Amino acid sequence: DYPSTELEIVAAGTLSTDSFTEELNKITIYPNPVSEKINIQNLNKLNISNIKIFNVFGKEVLSTLNSKEIVDVSSLVNGIYLLSIKTEKNTKTIKFVKN
Repeated sequence: DYPSTELEIVAAGTLSTDSFTEELNKITIYPNPVSEKINIQNLNKLNISNIKIFNVFGKEVLSTLNSKEIVDVSSLVNGIYLLSIKTEKNTKTIKFVKN
């Protein structure tokens, strides 16, 4: 027989998995389609590792280590791209059109 043990779990003010996913799901971009600069909304509560842009073939075409809310895409050729926002725990990918 094992002795019974009581555990008390106390939240320490960090984001839980549910609230973390909820914050990640709040991230949006505008305008879409875009011609020069993409605005990224709701990054403020997340610890962003990097923001990358991939073409439809999966090739990385732009990357930043900053958690900027504005990304200049004017150098990209017209087409469909994927904006990947990586946090310490997860990644959110959003499709956008450059024209």
